[in-house]
Amino acid sequence: MRHVVVWTVGLAALVLALGGSDAQAQPRAAQRVVVDSFGGPQGGTTRAALVRSLEENGVVVIPSDEVEAARGELDLGSRMTSEQYVELARALRASAFIDGRVSRQRRRWSVTVSVRSATDGEVVGRESWGGRTAASLGGVRRTGYRRLADHLGATSAPAAAQVAVSEGETPWYARGQDDEAPPADEEPPAPAPAASSQRYDSVRFALRLGSLYRWMDTTVQVYAAQRGATTSDPARELLEEDRAYRGPGAGHFELGGSAELYPGAFGDQPFPYLGVLVAFTHSIAPGAVAPHRMNMGEQVSVPTNQLDFLVALRGRYRFGAERREPEIHVDAGWGTFNFDLGRTELQEIDPRYIVPPMQHGYVQLGAGISYGIVPTYLTASLDFAYRIGTNIGADTRNVWGTDTAPSNGLLVGIELKSEIPEIAQGVYVALLFQYFQLTTAFRGQVGCAQPGGCSGSVEPGPWADERLWEVWPVAVPPAGEPIDINDVVGGPLGDVNDNYVRFQLSAGYAFQ
Repeated sequence: MRHVVVWTVGLAALVLALGGSDAQAQPRAAQRVVVDSFGGPQGGTTRAALVRSLEENGVVVIPSDEVEAARGELDLGSRMTSEQYVELARALRASAFIDGRVSRQRRRWSVTVSVRSATDGEVVGRESWGGRTAASLGGVRRTGYRRLADHLGATSAPAAAQVAVSEGETPWYARGQDDEAPPADEEPPAPAPAASSQRYDSVRFALRLGSLYRWMDTTVQVYAAQRGATTSDPARELLEEDRAYRGPGAGHFELGGSAELYPGAFGDQPFPYLGVLVAFTHSIAPGAVAPHRMNMGEQVSVPTNQLDFLVALRGRYRFGAERREPEIHVDAGWGTFNFDLGRTELQEIDPRYIVPPMQHGYVQLGAGISYGIVPTYLTASLDFAYRIGTNIGADTRNVWGTDTAPSNGLLVGIELKSEIPEIAQGVYVALLFQYFQLTTAFRGQVGCAQPGGCSGSVEPGPWADERLWEVWPVAVPPAGEPIDINDVVGGPLGDVNDNYVRFQLSAGYAFQ
């Protein structure tokens, strides 16, 4: 009897062991997961390494085009709520969502990967890899699945939605990929505009239309005899007069454009921080008027021609993943600004209205910040720049001082931009307000206004010389000594500030 009991117990143990072994031998259905785009530099490369690690260990990574198609059908943006994660997972039969972000701080690279369960849309775990070089991110390829396995084991696909099914009919969510979804009772709504992505813009270009208003005020000292005054000593009797320029009406209309190119922001965006900026404007239908030299009742139309051109290197950095987050930039480049006036017409107007054409070359150092006050629809930018003069035009020096040095200046600008995704992703309009000033210290005597030159002296003195633009008063020499025409004591009293205000409306496109 005892032998029978022993054999019975042994046989039962063997059956249980074999049953347990068979249960363990049953393979678990392969998990279907969504691996979203990774943000930051080297994000695309790091994501690809993780996908390969998962697939080599039996995890099914749902193709990106299938995920995007499901997002579009469900009308989901790039930022989703927990309920929307569940909705998307049910459509894709996914059990988990994986996302990550690569960051670089000083001399360290790191990537943080999060696993989100599809049953409730909540994060169940995170893992990080890092090191001193970008190559350290390759650890994701070697150990990605092993370190994420426990987190993935804690996830599962959500239960299928409860829908009414006719007897004998297979529900749509249980059908194969080749089966059709159930017919809709009504047309689906039009897809909503895609939400702002986490990508940096790689190319921006815009067409600009606006106006530039100029004003300039200064005081100059001239010979009283040049203004028709009867004097006992014309060499010493001087007077001060105000010189000013005011732009017509709303200013001088101008047309221009701008473009930014960031080579490292294409594709996986390995280095989206450094690019090139080019901007220019040119006047259209310009002109100004001033009284005639001989007939004050007659107005002389003085043509104007304005050109503003800048090319610069631009560095940028965004504090956060989303495009609306604060973004700073710094610029370093070279530019030229010309506000020309017709030379022939300048000689015909009353000398009291003569101001020089301004021609400047400069190096610009600038910085700015932008922030999306309302995501997509309102981004505000603030810019500052300092301009270090490198050269000043011959016409500028000829009219008011041949020894004049290059001008320095400053600039401040405010821009309000609104994207229009309803038209196309990347299209935007913007309003720009800009103020800039150029400060010039005019020095020396004026140049000759005649093409043939101005050699020889004029009697009785320089105040009678009409060959120059408008001779500035000079020091009276001791008795018996000749007058030094370059020993200037008159002209502009102090530095001259030339001010400009620009309003521009622009329409552009930003490629992400």
